[in-house]
Amino acid sequence: MEKTGFKVKKRSAAGGILRRGLIFVLVAAAIGTGIWFLLPHPEKEPEKPVPAESAIPAKETAPAVIPEPVSEPEEKAFTVSSASKETPAPAEDPELTVEKTPEKTPEKTVAQEPVRKGIVHASDPAEEEPYSAPDLVPATEFTAKLAAIRAASGMEQMTKLQALLKETAFASPQFRETAKILNECTRELPVSSVQRTVYVVKPGDSLIRLARKFHLPTVRLAAENGLEANAMLKIGQKLQVPEKAEWWSIRISKRARLLCLYREKELFAVYDVGIGRRDLTPEGNFILRETVDDPPYPLPTGGMAKPGSPENQLGPCWLGLGDSQLRSTGYGIHGTPDESSVTRNLSAGCVRMRNKEVLELRARVPVGTPVVIAN
Repeated sequence: MEKTGFKVKKRSAAGGILRRGLIFVLVAAAIGTGIWFLLPHPEKEPEKPVPAESAIPAKETAPAVIPEPVSEPEEKAFTVSSASKETPAPAEDPELTVEKTPEKTPEKTVAQEPVRKGIVHASDPAEEEPYSAPDLVPATEFTAKLAAIRAASGMEQMTKLQALLKETAFASPQFRETAKILNECTRELPVSSVQRTVYVVKPGDSLIRLARKFHLPTVRLAAENGLEANAMLKIGQKLQVPEKAEWWSIRISKRARLLCLYREKELFAVYDVGIGRRDLTPEGNFILRETVDDPPYPLPTGGMAKPGSPENQLGPCWLGLGDSQLRSTGYGIHGTPDESSVTRNLSAGCVRMRNKEVLELRARVPVGTPVVIAN
């Protein structure tokens, strides 16, 4: 009896534990439910009925705006063109696509207006005159030195002119007057012809190794053969290798509108230039990558303007500028049918020269010549 009683008592203790656990769960559930009801809950917005497709009004589309290009298509690498014939005032230009209304004439942008030779656009800022520095050399001393220079001739005269140019302030009236005499002197010097030989590429050759072998700048050797500076050569490929010739360089001042040509780091000639409107002429270091004589000019209405035509905006030659790897930048140095635009900021970014002077430059400088454009 005692053993049986002990078992009964043990079952009763286990049942008590279960009962207490169940009561605890029920109490906890009741407390949680109460807390949930006491907390605030966001009210759901009633669902709006979806209208039929026919009831949805058509979305209005804003009128397209013609973006202003980075550079105007007058002279960019022969791929973009512009109008060159002189036309009436912009408000009557038949080539513009802007709709005209009797109440109000839409305002025209530069992007809509064809580029005209030597004509100032209505949206252009006030045209700036070329920068002129004050004279440094006393007037009487400068006049005496010029008289002595004119009495000399040949290389002696050229040496004295170069020395006087170093004494004068760049872009000053004295500098420009001396530069004109220097141009007259150097114009009489013969143009040295460059002899070229053919080299057949062998295993292990590269542009850099061949440029060192022939004592040439890499860009000069690459440009002579129409290659980029990092181009890979093929075995058996034939290259035109120029003899080591005079070293030329070009520096263009946008502010003074002057192009300075250097031979072996000595000033050789100074030319007036025209630059881009609205500061479109880029600044930096470039390489003369190509020269094209009598370049054609694509017209905006289709077709090509023949060399010598008044519609051809490039004049007698094009000197294309490339970057350090000889990739085309789209800009260049060229002539113009309207020489009144030289010394002015009227181009689409290229550098304009008088036709006679750009031909002189073309005859002197080879491809691969470094060009610096600065303000």
